[in-house]
Amino acid sequence: MFSLADLLSGLLPSIILILLWLLPALVPLLNLRKRNIEETAKAVWVLVILLLPIVGPATYFLMNNEKRDDEKKDD
Repeated sequence: MFSLADLLSGLLPSIILILLWLLPALVPLLNLRKRNIEETAKAVWVLVILLLPIVGPATYFLMNNEKRDDEKKDD
């Protein structure tokens, strides 16, 4: 028979891994909601961000920083 402590100690590493995966993905996903881009492009970004846990959010921010720099240069 398992005790509650055994159950929690077994689930804790899984919970930590899920949080480490979701936290970096949450920021670009929230930022993506505010952007005015096509729905298809948003769907592709969501897939990239969620399927590539570290590379996806990093790529999103790198690509968007270049666009912001270009917009600032035009002003």
